[in-house]
Amino acid sequence: MPSANALRLQIEHDLERRFPAALTPAPRTIREVATTGIAALDQLLDGGLPVGAISEITGPVSSGRTSLALSFLAQRTREGRVCAWIGAGDSLDAESAAPAAWS
Repeated sequence: MPSANALRLQIEHDLERRFPAALTPAPRTIREVATTGIAALDQLLDGGLPVGAISEITGPVSSGRTSLALSFLAQRTREGRVCAWIGAGDSLDAESAAPAAWS
């Protein structure tokens, strides 16, 4: 009976034209990051949030996730960068968010 590794290689070989690297994980892409402005968080995130990618910020109510996102967006837009806010709950209050642009 063939080993598991031999079977895996055979399956990958058979599928490589139809599904490139079907069973092989894609290599990690090193992305440019932008600081969140919070040193401890940037350290945990290896420098900040990835540029040109979608970042999901989750946490319990009143954990600071909206403040973090608004601060990050304000910093990036002050630098002349284009940013987008996608809120699944459709609950962003633009008037409440405006002061973050000036902080």
